[in-house]
Order: sequence, then structure tokens, then C-alpha cells
Amino acid sequence: HALVCDKATDEIIRWLPSGKAFLIVDKKRFASELLPLFFPQSCQFTSFTRKLSRWRFNRIPRGPLIGAYHHELFVKDDREKCYHMNCKSFLASDSSPSPSAPQ
Repeated sequence: HALVCDKATDEIIRWLPSGKAFLIVDKKRFASELLPLFFPQSCQFTSFTRKLSRWRFNRIPRGPLIGAYHHELFVKDDREKCYHMNCKSFLASDSSPSPSAPQ
């Protein structure tokens, strides 16, 4: 949450105006500058996106927000909601419907 909220990283990753999704603006800089600082055990962009999926983030596939990631409990002005997020188990299958994209 702190990574996206940091104004110093807005050229690389930032919240969308709604505060309900974030966009990685510069994937190369994100992988080379930010991933090693915040996720030293997985410094590859594809590993990071797999982690987002395991934490139930959804990538917006089309429309004006294409490429952004959202999670109903990951919002700009309510960090406390993050504490209710959970990670998918490697063994469990998740057939629950995904939440709708933010407006």
C-alpha cells in the first residue's frame, strides 16, 4: 500500500483517480528500481504479477483502465482494509466470482 501511495513513485506506479485501482506506469523502472526494494525475494515483474493474482487482485483487461490492478480491499484512503485480504492457497481452487472492476 505504501508503495502505491508514495508520491515519489508516481512516474512508476500510481493510484487511479478513483483510488480503487493502481497502474504500473513504467514496468521496466518498476522491476529495476522498486521490486528489489519492496520484494527482494522476487525481483522479476512476472513473479510480482503472479503474486498479485494469488492475493486476488484482478487486472483490468480492456477499456480506459486497461492494465490497472484492483482489489475490493485495496483502496487508496483505507489502508486498514488491507488487513482483511488473504492469499490463495497453492492447493485450493478458487471458483468464487471475481469482483467487478472499479468505476
